[in-house]
This record gives sequence, C-alpha cells and structure tokens, in this order.
Amino acid sequence: MRKRALLASLLLMVASDCWATTGYIYLVWQPMWAGEYGVVISAFTYESGAFNPLPAGALWATVDSNAVLDDGKPGNTNAAATYGLTLEVQKLEFDSIPDTLRVALHVPADDDTSKKEWIGWQDEVVPATARCILFNALSIIPKAPHFVDLRIVGSKKWAYLEGIHSLKNVKAPFHPMGLSNGKLQE
Repeated sequence: MRKRALLASLLLMVASDCWATTGYIYLVWQPMWAGEYGVVISAFTYESGAFNPLPAGALWATVDSNAVLDDGKPGNTNAAATYGLTLEVQKLEFDSIPDTLRVALHVPADDDTSKKEWIGWQDEVVPATARCILFNALSIIPKAPHFVDLRIVGSKKWAYLEGIHSLKNVKAPFHPMGLSNGKLQE
C-alpha cells in the first residue's frame, strides 16, 4: 500500500511538473505571406505561459506575430500582424462560454497610407484574417461557441464580412488554403 501511494505521488509530481513547464499549446490559423502566391491561411503552433491557458488563446493569436524560418532566419509571416490588425474579443471564462461570441477586427482606415503596400494587399489580408477568426473560434476551450458575431472596425469596405457567422459547417483545413474571391466560404 505504501509503495502504491509513493508511486502515485511520484507520478502526480511528474505530471504536474510537465504541465507547468510546457503551458498550453494552441493550434492557430493565421493569414500567412506565401511569396508569389500572396496570402494563404496556414496553421501555426503557439504556447501560452505555464499557468496561463486562456479560453480564447488561439483566437487572440490570429493577429499575433509569429516566428517562421525563412532561408535559415526567423521572421514574421503573419500578414495581419504586419499591417497592425488587432482583435477585441468579449471576455470569456472557462465555465461560461457564450452561444454567440462577439469579436471586433480592427483594420487600418481606407485612407491609411502608413504602409504603402496596404492598398495592394488589403483585399487578401482582411478576408483571410476574418476566416482565421472563425477557424480559431472552433478551438475555444473547453467548448466552442455556436456563432461568432464579427464586427469590422476602421473601414466600411469590409462590411460584407460582418455579421453573425454559424460555426456549424466551418471546418479547419488540413493544409494551407487560399480564399475564393475573398469569400468566407461558409
């Protein structure tokens, strides 16, 4: 009996030590620069702090910079982060995930010229980011909401992306994907 208790204590200590050192791992979908292919949607792995699992961790990382090796050097490939897109997500608690999650995507204004390439890339970056928001909402822990109420702040050009989107038929891809004429493909 004493050996079993000792073994159980040891296993519990090892398991808690592993969790404490690794934190929570998220699979995050982001709009990624793909060179001559433009912007594609691709998955990245993110780790939160050891004691900081967030219900919407993957959602927040939609617009966060990443570090991908390109010719042996790390660099950010997240197109949303490059142009300063940000998210505002309603506060979530583990024990009370709402049926409809409210998310605001902040984009540069239509006349923003702080990054001259924005005018040429916005038609790919914003719809791809909106699609990533839906994919990442599926991974909210402990359970995904049924709907995402998406608002676009900063530009009226993207009003067609706004609204309440059902997650019922949203399926994350198994490989990087492009968009079809900027549509959300619901």
